[in-house]
Amino acid sequence: MKLLHDWVLIELEPEKNITPSGIILTGPQPVRTAKVVDVGPGRYYGDRFVKTSVKAGDRFPFFKAASDTRNGK
Repeated sequence: MKLLHDWVLIELEPEKNITPSGIILTGPQPVRTAKVVDVGPGRYYGDRFVKTSVKAGDRFPFFKAASDTRNGK
């Protein structure tokens, strides 16, 4: 699959219930992380081409509510 424009394909990383120090987390975690799998080349804005600034392999955090659906999952 080849991505177009400035689109980004990401893969969600599994949720971690244990911190690196060994503490077990029991409540819901508000932040998830994702890994960039593939990136489009960029996009034209008027007559100027702007390259995509992220690259494959980058990881980033985001709020879990941003990925929830209207079904409540």
